[in-house]
Amino acid sequence: MAAKKPQKSVVVELQYEDGPIRASAMGASSESLPSYYVVPTELVEAASILAEATPLPQDGSPKFLAESETVSSKRGHADTYAMPPVLRKGYGLHEYSPEPGQAYRFGDNKSQVVQPGQTKENGSHDEKRSASHWWMANIKQRGSSPFAPEGYKDYGAKGDGKPDDTAAINRAISDGGRCGRNCSGSTIHPATVYFPPGVYMVSSSIIQYYNTEIIGDPIDMPRIMAAPSFTGLGVITTNVYESDDTKWYPSKLSFLRSVRNLYIDIRCTPKVAQVCGIHWQGIFMEDGNGGFMSNILFLGGKYGAYMGNQQFTARDLWFSDILDAAIQLRWAWGLTLQGINFKNVKTDIKIIESGEKTADGQGVGSLVVTDIQGEAMDAFITSTLSFESSTSIMIQNALMNDVDAFVTEAESGKVLLAGDGDAEEIVPIKSWGFGRVTDTSGNTTFVSGGEIAAPNRVSMLTRPGLSSSIRDTEYYFTRQRPRFVNLGGCDLLDVKAWGAKGDGKIDDTVALNRAFEAAADMSAIVYIPYGVYVIKDTVTIPVGSRVIGQAWPQLMGTGAKFEDISKPRPVIRVGVPGNQGVAEI
Repeated sequence: MAAKKPQKSVVVELQYEDGPIRASAMGASSESLPSYYVVPTELVEAASILAEATPLPQDGSPKFLAESETVSSKRGHADTYAMPPVLRKGYGLHEYSPEPGQAYRFGDNKSQVVQPGQTKENGSHDEKRSASHWWMANIKQRGSSPFAPEGYKDYGAKGDGKPDDTAAINRAISDGGRCGRNCSGSTIHPATVYFPPGVYMVSSSIIQYYNTEIIGDPIDMPRIMAAPSFTGLGVITTNVYESDDTKWYPSKLSFLRSVRNLYIDIRCTPKVAQVCGIHWQGIFMEDGNGGFMSNILFLGGKYGAYMGNQQFTARDLWFSDILDAAIQLRWAWGLTLQGINFKNVKTDIKIIESGEKTADGQGVGSLVVTDIQGEAMDAFITSTLSFESSTSIMIQNALMNDVDAFVTEAESGKVLLAGDGDAEEIVPIKSWGFGRVTDTSGNTTFVSGGEIAAPNRVSMLTRPGLSSSIRDTEYYFTRQRPRFVNLGGCDLLDVKAWGAKGDGKIDDTVALNRAFEAAADMSAIVYIPYGVYVIKDTVTIPVGSRVIGQAWPQLMGTGAKFEDISKPRPVIRVGVPGNQGVAEI
């Protein structure tokens, strides 16, 4: 495996031997869990021994792969578009910007990773290895932190599904003074950990430290597979419990983390093991304060997402073949779900103790679901909706087929919104709600389940849904985070190759402005490797720019031009007055 960690600026590569195998991400298979989950060290060690003694299936599960490909094709939305080049004015004539020097070209951007069978000197043996065709795996790694040591380290994982890679992956994430146990938050040592194609067997949790992004190869996504002996709450976890009242991070430190482009497979774990794919103050969420997730496919398991958070938004989630609840809400102040799809699920959304406080003093405040599609399920939403302080629910623009009941009261079994039964037609729900409603005149009333006036959707803010032929209300327009999967060297401009230092000392204003201007002239994408970039005057990002950062690089405004409180001056400006267009940052 190659896990690259270029901010400290370590590029971590964990070697692997065999070719890539893909499988599907699983939903959680857990029952309701307590607020803590402590795993003794001895149990972790025993799980690792058992994992290596038990071969993993190497088939990749054609059924789940086929389902994944089907869902991907249904999404079908482009996540980025090439921007038209900006025309410069020359000597009285409009002309395109000339091509930049060699630093822009792929030849100089290309990684120093040596392919199998080669070395830099004589080509006699392997050094660093990359089996990926993704640009991020192959470009020259210039990311660095001025506050941390540099260097390349190999942590010894294989990524062939045979040895236990847990310890090597966790060493790659934690090495070098990272913000882990007893850390109240730090931006000094960020990290990007990159997984090339492969199968990575783990016997206990991969601990995602604060200020860490975990990225899999988007072209051939790696598979992280939990061994039958797996012990831990999540295959990837963002918090570690040491006792019933002690954990590594407080709830407010759920920021500065991301996970993308992975298959997480828990099919080999026992059903009674209470294993989930990701324990975030995330996909299994018992606490946390704010977050976002999108473009996730949940296949199988007892639960898809077991959630609880202060304010959370999720979009473009796909749930299929879930045995119990696709989404189980333990607590939430406010949750918004948009563009969610359910198929062959017992219950789409199950709200626990609606309106009542749970054991840790929290309840479910409000739930908004919009632009929903589902088929083949017992119930869409179940909750205890029997009094005015119950969870407020709003359902808008939903299409359902073969659903026994749309909304049911959990304790009594009373059906609040009847389903379509065995009807062959798809039944739309335009706007239905339960809770206190304020009208346009400011008057508030309690609605005990019924139709509620839906807001008008302006055409410029909508797009066709999956079943636009039978839906009279279109989806809200959304754009997923651009992945920039298929890029050549000529599409990418590295600001450090254009003279920016990112060392926290030298003024990078001129270099950054030059890079942004050149990229806009050529429809190129600006890549900002990790660093601390000192800015002493405004940096302008032109209209039409596309910008990628590596693990949240810091753009630090400082100096006399930003000191006059009566004359505020922007550190970063996107476009100039009078511009029209788009920018992706």
